[in-house]
Amino acid sequence: MPNPTLIHPKGIKIDHYLKIVDFFIHVGCPPFFEPEPNWKNYKPDAYMNDKKGNPICVEIQITPISSKKMQKKVDEFVSTYGKEHDAQIMLLVTNNSYGTIEAPPPFKIVRIPMPKEPYV
Repeated sequence: MPNPTLIHPKGIKIDHYLKIVDFFIHVGCPPFFEPEPNWKNYKPDAYMNDKKGNPICVEIQITPISSKKMQKKVDEFVSTYGKEHDAQIMLLVTNNSYGTIEAPPPFKIVRIPMPKEPYV
């Protein structure tokens, strides 16, 4: 660990970062995978290309948040298209239920369950 640490070893974000790593392994370690890109208005948990080269924004949601907050993330994803990213697919990785969240065509929200830890 660098001194001072960038991530507190007992901080709540550790679980979140580990889930990003679990997801990276789960999707086969794609050659282009940028965790937490430093964009101005929309901050996905990862930005990647799938096997076909399609750009994808990834939201990994461990803790439950309201459907309203999740819809806000979707709205930010849509409104920053062409400015901060070129993805039309948002991958929502969670075991939580969010009721109805929507994105206008041609955008798609694809929900998948949280991957299991590969080392278990």
